[in-house]
Amino acid sequence: GSRIQVYNIKISKFLLDEKCDDVQFLCDVNKEIYDRRIEKNYFAITRNNLKGLLVVEVGVFRGVYCPSKEELLPTEYDDIEYHDYVFYPKKNGKTGLFIRFREQCSFSELDEVKDVLIEPTYDKIVNLDYGLFALYNGDRCDVYQITSSQKKLLIKDCKFVSSIVSDECIFEQNGSYGILFKALRKTVNNYDNIEYLGNGYYKVGRNGKSGINFYGNDIVPVQYDTVDMLSL
Repeated sequence: GSRIQVYNIKISKFLLDEKCDDVQFLCDVNKEIYDRRIEKNYFAITRNNLKGLLVVEVGVFRGVYCPSKEELLPTEYDDIEYHDYVFYPKKNGKTGLFIRFREQCSFSELDEVKDVLIEPTYDKIVNLDYGLFALYNGDRCDVYQITSSQKKLLIKDCKFVSSIVSDECIFEQNGSYGILFKALRKTVNNYDNIEYLGNGYYKVGRNGKSGINFYGNDIVPVQYDTVDMLSL
């Protein structure tokens, strides 16, 4: 491959000087820490028709620009997409995800870096917001909560039966139904039927009996022949 250079005219310095076939700018992130400014520039690098991910951090300390480069993902992916602070590496028609978390350490100008990588083994991955991701194979998915400290499986092998755009979603799992409350990172399940009543209230049923669930709590136990909401 040829040699490609990326020059930043603002700081009059080269950010990249790489032997590669192509360079694609994906995003930049800026952050202020005390008297130091950090600019992070993310690039997809192509070599031999495969892509990897690089970050170039430009630290500005007392007026001096100090670029530093780090490889985040090796050049072994068919493509790398970026949406809303999440990178999606692609390989053999499958999708994964990569997130770099940076947390400011107490009493320090340094950040603690934690990377989360899920290799491309899924048909698609949907960002549900609130740190929740639906990892699909076919029309069914596993729902994970991903943070800098954990990758927690919330729901295994489910199918959403209501809009996933809403903050509350109804899903089917093993023949029964449940509700995912995104903002609470909480699920309730094992109902035979669920009807949304509005404002966080759900009419839920099990074994021929009915009750009322409100944001994950059965405020009316599932033990009545009929339950009706008179007003909201």
